[in-house]
Amino acid sequence: MDSPEMLKRRPYRLYRHGDSRRPRPLHLSWDGLVLAADDPWWDSHTPMNGWGCKCRVYALNERDLQRQGKAAIDPTPKDGTFTHVDRYTGETRQVPKGIDPGFDYKPGASQGREGIVQTMLGRLPVELRQSVATTLPSMNPQKPGLAQILAAKEQELRRRDPRLPELAYVLDEQGNVLLEKEGQNDRITFTQAELDLLTGKILTHNHPSGRSLSEQDVDLLLASGLAQIRATGAGYDYSMDLPENPISTYFIIKGRIEAMKSEIGQQLRNQMNSGEITLEEANLLGLHLLWSRLSPVLKVTYRREKFDGI
Repeated sequence: MDSPEMLKRRPYRLYRHGDSRRPRPLHLSWDGLVLAADDPWWDSHTPMNGWGCKCRVYALNERDLQRQGKAAIDPTPKDGTFTHVDRYTGETRQVPKGIDPGFDYKPGASQGREGIVQTMLGRLPVELRQSVATTLPSMNPQKPGLAQILAAKEQELRRRDPRLPELAYVLDEQGNVLLEKEGQNDRITFTQAELDLLTGKILTHNHPSGRSLSEQDVDLLLASGLAQIRATGAGYDYSMDLPENPISTYFIIKGRIEAMKSEIGQQLRNQMNSGEITLEEANLLGLHLLWSRLSPVLKVTYRREKFDGI
C-alpha cells in the first residue's frame, strides 16, 4: 500500500473501526480519521492494533477525500502513551494508548517485527535459540509474502469499476502473480495451458454482482486442483479450499445441488413474501446459503468474511 506509485495516486489513509465484539473507545474515536499516508502516526497505529481488533485502513485519493466530506486531512491524534513492562525481560517502553503491546508497529515494517522476534528468541533456552533462529524466514520488507500481496490484489479488485468484466489473479505460495486474466461480465474462460498452471495455486477474482462463488467457480476448483478459489464482492470476501478428494466431491455436488437449490429458493421466496428480505438480498444470499449447507457434506472449508468498503 506504500509503494511510490500508490502514494502518488492515493496519498491519504482512512482509518475504519471494525465490527469487533468489544469495541475499544480509542479505536472508535479514530473511525473516519483521514491523515497523510506518510504521517508518523501510522507507524504505530496501522491495524491490527490488538488481539481481536478488526479495524482497517484504506488508501484514498482526492476524490475519495471529498466523498468523506472533508476539505483537508484531519489533525493527528494526540492520545499519549503508557508504560509497558515486559514480564519476561523486565524491559520498559512507551506504548501508544489504545494499542496493545506488541502491536505498535506498521505491518510490513521490518524493524518492529524484528524487535518482537528477537525479544521472543531471548525468552527461549539458550540451546534452542540458534536452531529456532536459523528456521525463521527473511523479514525483508521489500519481499512481501503471499498474504500481503493477496490482500493488495483483492483491494484492487474491490475498487474495480463494477461495469467492467471480471478480473482474476493467480498466485503461487510465494505470492508471485503468475496470471492476470480478464473475462466477461459474469465469467472468466481459461485456455488449457492456463488451466494446467492452476494446480496448487490460489485464484482470486471480483464478483461485480456481490454474490458468492458460482457453480462454475467450484467446478474450476475441483477440476483444476487449485489450492483455493476466492471471490470478492459487495461487502464480503468468499473462499473455498480444495477438498481431500475432489472427484468424489464433484459427484456429491452434482447429486445434491439441484435439490438444495430448490429448497433454498423456496426459503428465500417465503422470506421475501413475509417482508423479511428484499429481492436484492435474496439474490446475494442464494449461493452463500448453498455452499454453507453443502460444505459440511462435502467436507470442504468455505468462508464468507465481511470487509468495510469505501
